[in-house]
Amino acid sequence: MITSTSFVLAVPSLDVSCAFYRDVLGFEVREMDDDGWRLLVNGACRIMVGACPDAISPRNLGDHSYFGYLVRDDVDEYYARVVASGAEIVKPLLDEPWGMREFGVRTVDGHRIMVGQEISEVNAGGVTVVDLNYVSLYIDRFDEAVAFYSRVFGPPAYVESELRGWNMGATWLTVFRGADGPGGNADPRNIEFAVQVASPAEVDRLVARLVDAGALVFSAPRDTRMYEPMRFACVDDPFGVRLDVYCTLSTGPTPSAMP
Repeated sequence: MITSTSFVLAVPSLDVSCAFYRDVLGFEVREMDDDGWRLLVNGACRIMVGACPDAISPRNLGDHSYFGYLVRDDVDEYYARVVASGAEIVKPLLDEPWGMREFGVRTVDGHRIMVGQEISEVNAGGVTVVDLNYVSLYIDRFDEAVAFYSRVFGPPAYVESELRGWNMGATWLTVFRGADGPGGNADPRNIEFAVQVASPAEVDRLVARLVDAGALVFSAPRDTRMYEPMRFACVDDPFGVRLDVYCTLSTGPTPSAMP
């Protein structure tokens, strides 16, 4: 198992190279036991540079001059810093189809480095959103709501004096008393959440169960495509909450888990 990674580079001049990595790319320069070597450190990246004044210049290596891809958490700011330093940009900052926002820079020695950040992380302001969880509803008709969701999903798996919770696969649906909500005694408004089931047949089955418990059909089950191919339906419960029920169709259906 690999526990760490370091690059090893031959450079014509330690002083010139170290100054570039320090002043342009923000690396810390550390001495090593051998005077002909330096260790360059920036976050999790380690580069060992050795003085090889007689070696072939990296500028003459063609595409072999690429040696690393550095992943940053601030690619826009880092790009601005590198550009302001006057370094040679071999690829401008671009969003690429493979999900990275990236640019390329050539070092003073002629090595080329790619620097990037996941587009989803850039768009989230430095935060990578991996999922959306924990749907909470604040309902005045608390006891009726608990009875409704118990009829559809079974008894709540989590019970406190003023809330009930149902396990929904990887997350939880929680019903609170309306008076505890951010809107005072107001019932839910403009609330919608989606329940993913294991197979297309279960979409129809869960919708039938919701309707039997008192929900109204807003959109009958059908095969459609929004973000991806899916079997989709939508109902409104008796408390003003809209529930989507879906199963993706991009892969084959899995065995049904609902009775």
